[in-house]
Amino acid sequence: MRTRTLMSALWGSFSLAVALAAGPGCGAGDLGVLLSLSNVPSSGKTLQVAAKLDQQLLTSASDASLPLPLSDNRLGVTVPHAGRLTLDLRALDSDGCTLAAAQPELDVSSRRTDLAVALSNQMPRRCGELPTCTTVNTACAVTAAPSSQSIRSIWALSGSDIWAVGTNATVLHYDGKAWTATPTANLPVPSTTILKGVWGSGPSDVWAVGTAGKILHYDGTTWTASSSGASHDLEAISGISKDHVWTVGRAVSPTSQAEFWHWGGSQWSQINPPGQGDLYAVAAVDANFVIGGGGVGTSPILWVWNGVNMFQNYSSEVPLPVWGLWAASKTRVIAVGPAAQLVQFDGATWKLIDIGYTSYDLYSVGSDGTTTFMVGTNGLALRTTDPALKLVSRVTTGLSMGSTVFSAHMAANGLGWLGGDKGFLGYYDTRP
Repeated sequence: MRTRTLMSALWGSFSLAVALAAGPGCGAGDLGVLLSLSNVPSSGKTLQVAAKLDQQLLTSASDASLPLPLSDNRLGVTVPHAGRLTLDLRALDSDGCTLAAAQPELDVSSRRTDLAVALSNQMPRRCGELPTCTTVNTACAVTAAPSSQSIRSIWALSGSDIWAVGTNATVLHYDGKAWTATPTANLPVPSTTILKGVWGSGPSDVWAVGTAGKILHYDGTTWTASSSGASHDLEAISGISKDHVWTVGRAVSPTSQAEFWHWGGSQWSQINPPGQGDLYAVAAVDANFVIGGGGVGTSPILWVWNGVNMFQNYSSEVPLPVWGLWAASKTRVIAVGPAAQLVQFDGATWKLIDIGYTSYDLYSVGSDGTTTFMVGTNGLALRTTDPALKLVSRVTTGLSMGSTVFSAHMAANGLGWLGGDKGFLGYYDTRP
């Protein structure tokens, strides 16, 4: 397969074509179709073309992708011989999601065949193989989820590279088409391990942490154990690169310091954090701005580590423990906790925000800077696009009272992913 410009003397006034099989180009042996496209979305960025001739695939596995808009919305397609041509045309947005599509079929027997093709709108858009969600403020649950275990943490490297971890050494991966489970036998931890946090800098650098100080690393092929010296439960992990990763966890007692470790590229180093009690959340902005949160009972712990030798203690700025953190910058930080505690940091002060739902506890917060999700007990999921976080909408998850949504994470393609009890994996398209 190759993409090329065909000779305008042959095809007329257009400038873009895709050749679906290696051949003599516009020579005597080529047959072709000139497609005149209509209803191509103005927001489309790429036209994806897949083709079969007499049921034989002509395009490669990755198909042919052409930038939109096309000149005069015309597309020339050459084929090596006569036959029944089946095309799959998809207009994709900047997230790689389908906005409109068409599947024309025709018999190609002459040197040139003209065909008008109208693309049909895909509303809402479709991202990968996920079924579209059509109900407002409802998260669609993944059908045939690969695990019934509780999902404790989700991390999206991209819209088609997502990891989720949970109870009983559960490790799941989404490749844009389906979720699959890593066999427990392939993990160097006991099958009873609860994996509570996952983070990665890229496809060959993914970390997971859990009970009894367990740390796992994925190199793109294999999960291996990483020894740190941590012995108590690790609750969360965050980083900025493969050489700078931080994890936090429990304390041996309410009057002792919690686990706080830094990966420097070759080994883990322990850091002594301020305060006494457990740490549940960590968010790294850069090597000199790492936020940790936790607490014991009703006493909160909240600080910023400068990466060298100093902590800025903000524990007195919040009323209750911190259970979840998200940070976009040093001036945009969100913390959540029990009794629907929601606090936002602007670089100078922490502001408590009343959103109601005080009978619920919030475990996690995830955002892409525009849409923010907050999730917690009794199936609670809240969504907001309000920069002040005051106006929130409840998102139906289908989880019953007594079940918890533990994790919320935004993928780059605008899908918000939620994970919780009973193997719940849900998604919500924020840019339908």
